[in-house]
Amino acid sequence: MKKFSRIISIGFISVGIIIIMVGASIKKTNDYYYQNQVSKSIMTATKDIENENWDNALKEINYLEKVYDEVSKGNTLNQDNNEVKEITSSLKNLKKAANIGDKGISLGEIAEINNKWNNINK
Repeated sequence: MKKFSRIISIGFISVGIIIIMVGASIKKTNDYYYQNQVSKSIMTATKDIENENWDNALKEINYLEKVYDEVSKGNTLNQDNNEVKEITSSLKNLKKAANIGDKGISLGEIAEINNKWNNINK
């Protein structure tokens, strides 16, 4: 009976460890997805701004804001909290500039976001 009890205990512990490992792996994959989406969204928004395609640029900026929010909530960024706040502020400024169709300010803000994003992900 003691052997059976030990086998059951070891089995439960093993299953628990496997579940934890699989859960961590899924979270890392999900975090990587959002980080990748931020980079892609920055590039797409930059192209839309350069082409003065403001409707698409605004859609992409909104999407960028959404995926960046997901990433910044996680603990995966090697982040300086000030840089995270600065990106959030730059996103707001970018949205305002894109709403009025100011190409110069929009390009400046998206370049700043890209620079800070690259610094965070080093």
